[in-house]
Amino acid sequence: MVNLDMVGRLDNEKNLQLGGTLTAVDFDKKLEPFLDEVENRWQNNLNITELGKGIFKRSDHYSFYLKDIPVLFFFTGLHEDYHGPTDDSNKINYQGMKVISDLVHPIMEEFANTPEKLIFQPVELEEQSMPTAK
Repeated sequence: MVNLDMVGRLDNEKNLQLGGTLTAVDFDKKLEPFLDEVENRWQNNLNITELGKGIFKRSDHYSFYLKDIPVLFFFTGLHEDYHGPTDDSNKINYQGMKVISDLVHPIMEEFANTPEKLIFQPVELEEQSMPTAK
């Protein structure tokens, strides 16, 4: 399951958080060619970092994870407008969303069409306080 949650605020440093890479056996290794392609494809690379474990439980993919389904979670991070009245479409980085979708599309296509199924593996999760909806 692939979750693109709050990917509209890619910042100037092009920070993208990725979670779930350990929810399937060798998932992280299978993703390496796609992440390497990011470095080769764009002159201004995405800065992909591991998603904090505390955030992992806070989005739609988590219910799939609880059913033993491997997940990937792409996230551009929290921002000052999070769940507030100022979180408007004029603040979305549409070009950034295109860059992210260009990364995610071949990953989804590969894993959807490969005869080899991903084998779920649980990951250790920790709690982290997060802002809640207002």
